[in-house]
Amino acid sequence: MRLIGYYLAEGYIQKDLSSVHFTFASKEQNYIQDTINIIKTLFDIKVTTTNNQDNSTSISIHNKLFANFLYNLVGSGFDKKYIADILFYAKNQKHILIGVFRGDGCTIENGIALSLSNKELIKQLYNIALREKLTPKIRVPKASKLATTQPYILELHYLNDKEFIDLVNKDLDKIKVKEFKSDGSLVGRAINQFWFNNNFFAR
Repeated sequence: MRLIGYYLAEGYIQKDLSSVHFTFASKEQNYIQDTINIIKTLFDIKVTTTNNQDNSTSISIHNKLFANFLYNLVGSGFDKKYIADILFYAKNQKHILIGVFRGDGCTIENGIALSLSNKELIKQLYNIALREKLTPKIRVPKASKLATTQPYILELHYLNDKEFIDLVNKDLDKIKVKEFKSDGSLVGRAINQFWFNNNFFAR
C-alpha cells in the first residue's frame, strides 16, 4: 500500500504503458530505498536508478505487466490519478497516506499538508484519513493568476494526529506546535473534528 502512495505522489507511467517512473529529491534516500525494496520484494523485477542534475533521483521499471498493473489501479497523470475501489476498501490504507505524504507532503508549522490539483483524489485521501481515525482538513486556496489548475490542500494537525505524522517522519523538526504535559502526553489539542465511539464528529 505504501508503494501506491509513493506512486500517487511521485510516479508516472509512459503513455504506451511500457514503463513506470518515480522521481524523488536525491536527499530522500530513505523513501527511494523503501520504494525499491517494496518493488523488488513484491514483484521481483529489475529496478534502475538515475541521479539527475537537478538533485533528483529517478527510479525506473521497464516492465509492461507492472505498468499495466499500476495503471489499472491508480491511473496516470497528475490530475487524473485515482484510487480504484479494490484499494479504496482494502486493509492497511494508512500506508497509502504515509506514502503520498512522504512524496508530495510538506511540513507546516502545526503539522503536515498535501497540495494536489486533483479534487477527486484529495477527496479519496480525505475519506481514507477519516477511516483511519485521523482528523483531516481540506482547504481550497485562491489560485494564483499564473496557475492553470485549482490546488486542493489536505492538512493534518500535529496535536491531533501526532502518531501518524511521526510515522510519515518528514522534517519533524520544522513543526513548532508541540505542547506536552510533564507525563509526556500532549496538551492544547486544537480539535474541531474528532472521533468518538467509532463515529466521526465535526464542530
